[in-house]
Amino acid sequence: VPVLDTTNPQTVFAEFLSDFGFTTQDSLDVQSDDLTTADFHAILPGNRISDTTAIDLAHDAVALQMRTSQYPDFNDAPWVDYADTSLIILEPIDDQDVYLIYTQYRNYWFESAIRTDWTILSDTGVRVEFSYPLQDYVVEGGTSIEVTGVSSTFDATFPVTEVRTHLGDGWQPATGTDNWESLWEVPLLTEDTTWRIGALAYAEDDSTDATRSGQAWITVTISQFRIDIVDPLDAAQIERGIVQPISGTSRAYLAGAPIDSIVVTVLDATYTVLSSFDNWSVNWSVPADGDQQQADIVAKAYAAADS
Repeated sequence: VPVLDTTNPQTVFAEFLSDFGFTTQDSLDVQSDDLTTADFHAILPGNRISDTTAIDLAHDAVALQMRTSQYPDFNDAPWVDYADTSLIILEPIDDQDVYLIYTQYRNYWFESAIRTDWTILSDTGVRVEFSYPLQDYVVEGGTSIEVTGVSSTFDATFPVTEVRTHLGDGWQPATGTDNWESLWEVPLLTEDTTWRIGALAYAEDDSTDATRSGQAWITVTISQFRIDIVDPLDAAQIERGIVQPISGTSRAYLAGAPIDSIVVTVLDATYTVLSSFDNWSVNWSVPADGDQQQADIVAKAYAAADS
């Protein structure tokens, strides 16, 4: 059905006639896709390592044409008919392991932004992969987790002899080889942060002492469950007999339970905040009588079982 040459919404109507003289009508609303959600990904294992330059790609767009390249200017790559899957042959570059892949889409009305994905080319014959966490996982800052994975070799004369992990503090020995693990003290940061962690596997031939290696990198998000007191400042001098505001900020874990309460204690007073957790405040009635003393202010945020 030819539609109007416009980016505005429009309706296509249909009428159906039966052998008995009955008719029915239906309609369908259509609109040109602006390609803002068009995207793709390389079809690769979780460690993104490929031992071949031929990389399969999966596309998700409402487009007439597309183009792909390993170069950001597309290097004169031609526009071709859109397909849900395609193949790109990477050109190896000396001293380069990580390769970016670029795609772009267009239809009759729109041209998409340039999308990217990446892979590591390796012919080492040693593969190492993460089992937990995986690419794009959210992990909780300030906690301890077991980073686990597997490794394997494609040559029986080169068994895997050692695995190391890089969790932000340099390459450290992991426990195990074919199935390995490392304890990660996930750092407590000031905000949600993307973090790259790596695994490196070594394989050695006992008869020749020749070695091979392979590595994998993934990116996770370290999410923060934290609470901070903004006012008063530490060691501030507070006048007796006044109402002193105590205020601060808090943040729950990404993909975790939302904060449901904040409790503030100072001397013998307790205050509970039940809303406005991002920027919270309570009013402390400072005792009027007494000598100079230290008052510890403690604020706790609660989110389900975490505090």
